[in-house]
Amino acid sequence: MSLLGKEVRFTAQFLRDTGQHVGDWPLKRGTVVRELPLSEGKSLVTVDDAAFGEWKAHSANVEVVKNCRNAARENRLPGCLDEGAQA
Repeated sequence: MSLLGKEVRFTAQFLRDTGQHVGDWPLKRGTVVRELPLSEGKSLVTVDDAAFGEWKAHSANVEVVKNCRNAARENRLPGCLDEGAQA
């Protein structure tokens, strides 16, 4: 599955494995602007992040962010950002 053009963020598991604070995981997120195919259906992605600039990640370490725009109208945006952080 291609991630090109999708909004992604690091997975909670990746942040735990690298010793980063899982509570900060929604902060580093952005849109995939380049994707370099690797073996076994994986890829190296370049993410355009408004806060942190461009960064690269292995596709196994990121997940697609659910679209929360409609939920924001119902005051559910914080729940969308915090989803998965409890895992």
